[in-house]
Amino acid sequence: MEEAHWSLLLNANECFFTTKNRFMKKAILFTILLVVSAASFSQQTNPSQPLAHENYLKKSKNQQTVALVLLGSGFVVTVVGFVVASNHIWEDFFTGRESARGTGAAITALALMAGSVPVYIASRKNRRKAFSLSFTNEKRPYLYKNSLTNKFIPSLTLGVNL
Repeated sequence: MEEAHWSLLLNANECFFTTKNRFMKKAILFTILLVVSAASFSQQTNPSQPLAHENYLKKSKNQQTVALVLLGSGFVVTVVGFVVASNHIWEDFFTGRESARGTGAAITALALMAGSVPVYIASRKNRRKAFSLSFTNEKRPYLYKNSLTNKFIPSLTLGVNL
């Protein structure tokens, strides 16, 4: 009777560790990890405050710097490409071989310079937003103990271009 009991236990262990069960364990673990990671990197339901005047100006300045760096590096790579191509043009002229030295640099330079245009446009848009939205302290008349005084009230001004 005791041998039958042990054989049932061994059969249960063999059944528990089959490849199908291993696959299911991995699938369940993967699903749990996927759900946890999706929840931890999800979008906020209550977004933070909109960007203020200073933040738009800072963002505009950073984007303008990136645009100028892209444009300048594109220009430098163009010059390097022309120098490489001009050094080998005489060799190719005398040997009669055609080579495409410097074309990779030219294509890269064009991509860098073209990439600076949308960044510069975004910089201008952010700069325009910064100047249309600002926080100021406005002076308002205020009645205090039967006398008229001025009180500064913090306000958000929004300029609309017509």
